[in-house]
Amino acid sequence: QMYRTSVERVSFNGTKATAERINTWCEKVTRGRITELVTE
Repeated sequence: QMYRTSVERVSFNGTKATAERINTWCEKVTRGRITELVTE
């Protein structure tokens, strides 16, 4: 399945915040099917 979305720059210095941001996006676009794509 393809998800049409945009690309964003993120900082990997603040790993916890970045992981939360990615996972929140992933959960939203997959409608809750994938809740944790990355970890800290």
